[in-house]
Amino acid sequence: MVYSAFYKNFCGAIKILRYHYDNNEDANNKIVHEIQLNQQMSLYHNNITRLYGITKEGARKTFSLVMEYANDGGNV
Repeated sequence: MVYSAFYKNFCGAIKILRYHYDNNEDANNKIVHEIQLNQQMSLYHNNITRLYGITKEGARKTFSLVMEYANDGGNV
C-alpha cells in the first residue's frame, strides 16, 4: 500500500510493507534486500524511485519506506 506524504516543503510517498518485524528474520532480510536493490538500481537509472529512509511503526509492527513521490502515476 502506498500513500502520499507531505512534510513542510517535502512531498514524498510512504510505502507500507506488510512484513512484521517482531523477531522475524525472514521479514528483516526481505526489507534489507529491497533497500539494497533500490540503492543499486538508482545508480544506473534515473527513473528508479529514490528511497529517502525507513520507519518502524510500533503499534502495527510494520515497516514503511519513505520514497520519492511518483507524480502522475507509476508504481512504487
